[in-house]
This record gives sequence, C-alpha cells and structure tokens, in this order.
Amino acid sequence: MEQQFRYSANALGLGGTIRRPALEFTSSPSAVLSPAGGSANWSQEDFYVEGIFSFRSAAVSVRGGMDERGNYSTIASVRIGGLNVMDVLTADVIVGRLIAKHQGREQSKFFVSGCQIQNLRIAGEAANISLDMDVFDGANYLSLAERYDKDPRFRKSMNPENAAEWRSGKPMLLSLVGALETSAHVERKGNSVSIPQFGRVRFCELLVSPMTWKLEMLRVKLGSPVEGEVTVGSVDVNGTWYP
Repeated sequence: MEQQFRYSANALGLGGTIRRPALEFTSSPSAVLSPAGGSANWSQEDFYVEGIFSFRSAAVSVRGGMDERGNYSTIASVRIGGLNVMDVLTADVIVGRLIAKHQGREQSKFFVSGCQIQNLRIAGEAANISLDMDVFDGANYLSLAERYDKDPRFRKSMNPENAAEWRSGKPMLLSLVGALETSAHVERKGNSVSIPQFGRVRFCELLVSPMTWKLEMLRVKLGSPVEGEVTVGSVDVNGTWYP
C-alpha cells in the first residue's frame, strides 16, 4: 500500500456552552483542514450573544503543504479583535498560532509563534501578560519530557496534578504564560485568575501529546450569575503517515 501523509488542523474563534440562562449559539468562526492539505479560512464581524460575550472581528486560518525543505508543514491560526465578556474581561487583540513540521517518520516538531494578548483588562483594571514561547520552538513530546527533567523553570509551568505522568505518553497541560500582573481584586493561581461574581479565566493553555498540540488562548468558566464555559481562540495541529 502506498504511504500517504494525512494533514490535520483546526482553528476556532469562540465556542462553548451557556447553561444559565440556557442559551444555544453556534461556535464561530471555525476552519478545518482537509486531510489532503490545502487551506481553509473564515472570518466574522460583530458577533454578539445576549450581553454575555461579543467580539468586533475574528478570523481563522488553517493550511497544509510541503515547504521548501521537504517538510510536511501544517499551520493553524486565529485572531480576535475587540473581545468583551460581560464587561468584566476585555482584550483589544488575541492571536493564537501553532505550526507542525513533519519529516519522514520522525516525531513531528512543533512551533508556537506570534501568540499575544493586547490590552487585556480584568474587572476594569489593566492586566499585563507576557508569554514564554521560545521553549517550544522545534520541540516535541519527547524533547519536552527531557527538558522537564533538567529545567526547574520549565517544571514550574507544568500542571502539578499531571507532572508525575509526563513520561507516560498521556497528554500534558502546559501554559505559555510567563508573567501575569494586575491590580484587579482577583485570586491568581498559576496561569488562571478567579474573579468574584464572574468566574475563573485560564490563559494560554497548551495541551501536548505525542502526536497533537492544542492551544487555547482563553478558557472562561462563568459561575455567577451566568453559568457556562467558553473557549476563545483555539488552534490545534497534527499530521500522520498511513499506513
């Protein structure tokens, strides 16, 4: 049987579930890459859901093809402008971007590039967030496992509940957040903040597995008075040979 490479990439602007009050809405915009490669793009403007969340614009893009070095390259990106969640969490610009490069049967190399959150505000107060992306350039699951053993600073970015399972091959949850500072009255824990009468926000979480990387720029868990969970800016990349 002829060997074939199958591409895989997804990008999402905003999606989730609102349980109280009960609301149904369509995740938007979204793009899915064909297993044969190529590209897919989508954009949307002036998205609004019942005074709970909105954005002025959002664009998603996925692309797959062979680069100049003969690598099977896969890219997924998302850009959101003018995000507003209940007038409590706002950001001017959110960008998430992942790249995977596949050469032969070797484990894919992944790159996190150009991710950012501009003019983030929490409960009306400015929040400064810096992201550490260099550690992930050209990395894969095995190289990150080795770095975990040798780099104390990298170990601090690990989800402590999963750290003991790093070499098991199970998906591992990391964060791009290097520092997060705000004068807002919030409770901070790792890469997340808990906002009174609102809920918890997790920033820039990266789920790493041996074959697939998935980045969520924001995950908002609303608790009071609105209840639900929403992902803002999600991308994932992968690819595999068959057979």
